[in-house]
Amino acid sequence: MGYFEHVDGAFRAFGKEAIGYPIVLLKPSQPNPQHPASIGESVRKPMKLLIFGVTNNNPHKMSPMNIQSLSDLVFFDRNEAEFSEYETPAEKCVRGKPMQRTWHHFTSSDDRFFAGIWEAEPGCWKIKYTENEFCQILSGRSILRDATGKETELKSGDNFVIPAGFEGEWDVIETTRKIYVIYE
Repeated sequence: MGYFEHVDGAFRAFGKEAIGYPIVLLKPSQPNPQHPASIGESVRKPMKLLIFGVTNNNPHKMSPMNIQSLSDLVFFDRNEAEFSEYETPAEKCVRGKPMQRTWHHFTSSDDRFFAGIWEAEPGCWKIKYTENEFCQILSGRSILRDATGKETELKSGDNFVIPAGFEGEWDVIETTRKIYVIYE
């Protein structure tokens, strides 16, 4: 796992997971005895949002991205999202013709980092990821199946990353809603 140190007025990234990717850190404003990745109480406590990016093409030297003011922060519950609704393309469908919806909240200036909320109705379709995606299931139940047929159930509270290159099926059993954070 990557970590950061403040050295000579800049943040430096250490560890392979920290190199070459924008890093978003949510830090409790006050100590939280619960695991930092837990949802529950940690989300209800005041949080500080720190966003880091590569500077001068040096993946080891990180600095806060240019945030001018608090008005530049994107809060999902206060932001007017870009809404879209679409039927899953027929050529991808395995079962049903599920409707999918997104409430897109954020796109980075370089069009490589995205965040929002996604929802899909029951049905199954083929997936092929060209991007890395962090997901937090908010409600519903789905099954994620890889190309060999191995599967895992996804339910409310699950947090996971789907790496670029993953292929398989997304099978929605009960209408599922998730937070997505994508890096291409």
